[in-house]
This record gives sequence, C-alpha cells and structure tokens, in this order.
Amino acid sequence: MSASSRTIILLLLQLISDILDLSKIEAGTLELNYSNIELNELMRELERGFLLRVKTDAVKLEFVEPAGPCMAYTEKEPFVPIDD
Repeated sequence: MSASSRTIILLLLQLISDILDLSKIEAGTLELNYSNIELNELMRELERGFLLRVKTDAVKLEFVEPAGPCMAYTEKEPFVPIDD
C-alpha cells in the first residue's frame, strides 16, 4: 500500500470519528478524556513531522523551546498528527 493510500485511509477514519463525535455531542453523550499535555514535546513532535515532509530548502521551520515546561490540561486527540 502506498503512502498516499495510507494517508487517505487515515483521513477517512478521522472523518468518520469526527462524524461520530458530532453525533455524540448532539445526543449529549460525548465523554472527553482530559490530561496534562506538555506542549513543548508536542511542538517537537510536530516539528519533526513537518521537517520530514518539507522537500525544499526554501522553507525553514524551527521550534524555539521556552526555558521551562509549558503544560495544558486538554484532550490530546485533536493534536495527534496524521502521518504519511
């Protein structure tokens, strides 16, 4: 299976999941699973993923990490990137 086929499948699965979530929201049954997320680590993961996709030297992406930890209490699922 090619990388583009995997990407399309993952996008379709995410779309189905989003539609199911909307149905749960309308029914009042959506349960959110919150946890502490270290945003610096999330940004490093996103930076690595984007750098793998950049095919030119004309684009520069650099995450400059702050001195201390940066925490957020949120659901992680919306932040999970879809890999190629």
